[in-house]
Amino acid sequence: MTTCIILQNRKSSLYLKSVSEWTPDDQKAAKFERMTEALDFLRTVKVEKDSIDMVLIWGDRRYDLRVSI
Repeated sequence: MTTCIILQNRKSSLYLKSVSEWTPDDQKAAKFERMTEALDFLRTVKVEKDSIDMVLIWGDRRYDLRVSI
């Protein structure tokens, strides 16, 4: 897996799959290449932004970085 960013709802632990769909499987989550792309997406959809984590994923999942936004 290449470096990417996915969005996770802290309350439900689900990952964003599409504008109105969430999934428990992080492999099926919508992937963003840049943080600004993920933030721009959140601005355009109605999501409780205070309950979202941005998860930065590198090849080795032990080094994932979770950022609350």
